[in-house]
Amino acid sequence: MRKRILCLALVAALLLSSVGCSATPVQAGNYVWTKSSQGLYGDRVYALAISPSYASDQTIFAGTEDGVFKSTNGGDSWDPVNTGLTYLIVLALAISPQYTTDETIFAATWHPGPYKWGDHGVFKSTNGGDSWADATPTGAAAVEDFAISPNYDTDKTIFAGTNPYVPSPSFGAGVFKSTDGGSSWTQLYNGLTELHLYALAISPNYATD
Repeated sequence: MRKRILCLALVAALLLSSVGCSATPVQAGNYVWTKSSQGLYGDRVYALAISPSYASDQTIFAGTEDGVFKSTNGGDSWDPVNTGLTYLIVLALAISPQYTTDETIFAATWHPGPYKWGDHGVFKSTNGGDSWADATPTGAAAVEDFAISPNYDTDKTIFAGTNPYVPSPSFGAGVFKSTDGGSSWTQLYNGLTELHLYALAISPNYATD
C-alpha cells in the first residue's frame, strides 16, 4: 500500500502543479520527468489508466478530485469526460484489455457526505469516456480498486474491492464480482480477515488458473 501511494503521489505531482512548485523538468538518475498537466485542474490525481494500445493511440485516463480526464496525445493535453458521472472524486479506474475495440472503462467515484465515506458509485463507459452509466454494486461500500479479467471481452469479469465505514459484510465490505460487465454483482468475503481493501490484482492466466 505504501509503495502504491508513493508511486501515485509521484505521478500526481508530475501531472498537477502545486503552489510554489517549479515547472522545471525533474532529473532522476538518467531519466527526466516533465509536467504534463495542460487542461487538468484540481489538486489531486487518485488513479491512472492507460490504453493497452498506448503505443498507437497515446490514450491515458486520469481520475481526479474533479472527475475523469482523458488524453489522446500521451498526456500533452487533457479534456474532462464526465457526462453521466454523479460524483466527481474518482478513486479508481479500470480499462478493458480490449479497449481498442470495446472502448470500455470503469470508474469508482465518491462524494463527501454525513458519514465517513459519503456517497459513492461505480460507473461504466463503453465509448471511451464520452458518457458514463451507473454500474454500482447494490449495497457495496466505496470502491477503492478494480481488477479486470485479461479476457474481459469474452468473460466480462471484473472485481471491485471496497473500503467500508464499518468493516462488516452487512455494511458493503468485501470484494464484489461481476461476470456480465457490471450489470450485476456478487459480494465475496469468505476467508477475508481484513475488510478494508485498498488494492486488487488478477492473474494474467485468470481464465485457466
